[in-house]
Amino acid sequence: TTISFPGVGTLTGKKQEDEQSKYKTELSKTRKTGLTVDGDNVTVSYEVVLSSETGTDPKNSLTITDHLDSNLTGITYDTFSVTVTKQKSDGSDSSSISVRPQIGQNNNQPMMTIENLPALGKDEKYVLTYVVTVPKTSFAGNDGKYLSNWATDGHHSKGDYYETVKKLTKSSYLDNNTGEITWTITVNNPLGENVKGYKVWDVLPEEVKDKVFGNVTITYKDSNNNQQKYKILEPGSDGYNQVFGDGYTFGDKAEHSSYEITFKTKSPDLGDLDEIKVKNTAGLQPNGEKPFTVEREQTVTRKAWSLSKQRTAVDEDKGTVSWSVNAENAMGSKSITLQDTILDAVRLGDYSKTPIQGTHYADREELNNALKDQNTGLYV
Repeated sequence: TTISFPGVGTLTGKKQEDEQSKYKTELSKTRKTGLTVDGDNVTVSYEVVLSSETGTDPKNSLTITDHLDSNLTGITYDTFSVTVTKQKSDGSDSSSISVRPQIGQNNNQPMMTIENLPALGKDEKYVLTYVVTVPKTSFAGNDGKYLSNWATDGHHSKGDYYETVKKLTKSSYLDNNTGEITWTITVNNPLGENVKGYKVWDVLPEEVKDKVFGNVTITYKDSNNNQQKYKILEPGSDGYNQVFGDGYTFGDKAEHSSYEITFKTKSPDLGDLDEIKVKNTAGLQPNGEKPFTVEREQTVTRKAWSLSKQRTAVDEDKGTVSWSVNAENAMGSKSITLQDTILDAVRLGDYSKTPIQGTHYADREELNNALKDQNTGLYV
């Protein structure tokens, strides 16, 4: 850039631009731990790395600004946890840097600023670590919680997004072949605690209240994310009745953070309707919280008539072909009429002749005459 001043001369900014362009930085951000319960609080640890292969301008200090955005109330930076170290790019020659974090707000969300960091030399980096703290009570209820966190050095911005699973969800699956509905209640503990004492229940609608069959199965996810058996509740047992009553309470060995409660019902009678929506409600009361519920609506439609036909055998000696016709109506009580039509049938007229290959007999009289001529002893 050149600026001319009449009678004075010109001012060129190229040297300054070239000076700045030779300094390059990189920024990274990592969530070091997940949600960790610490007494009445929940903590999350982060690491921010500001590095430079070329080094930075020795005349200017560096600034790292960190931002939080979350629907968790009471979220804040733990300023006592903040550490900054200056290291070689390979992690050697680490030395602590004394800093005084400045805590403020941006759009009513917390932010932290680390100022006046000395310039970086070639292949050096700053490593900033800190902990974010949230009151444990902020995780009450069944609405999903999120925590967005990003850092900037004025040139780059790097972020992290974390969202918790809901504590209670409900799903269902309709098997159109059998008319059976599989209902699944999922109980999650996003803080990874023991769910001992959690109470869960299901409120069956009138349409399927008397159509429950089989066991109630409770499974959990192991460390490899595989479903493992936790409890099998047989019909009439206390646990079984509790699921559909006042609530089933998890016992001493409920150390896993996710459980599935599964049971089956028959589909409701459709009568003259073509469709029914079955709404099923599940409830959960975690320790020390108010109970809450979720709903699942399963649509049950009248199954279209299922019809299939296939050739099952060919007897060349007898000149016969066998067919199998299968018609199904798993749901509903309407009667069905089965009609089989012979396509491209040809009446030969002269039964002494050999039937034309690829044709069928056109009527019963013709077929019976052919069978009689062949001395099969069969008739239709």
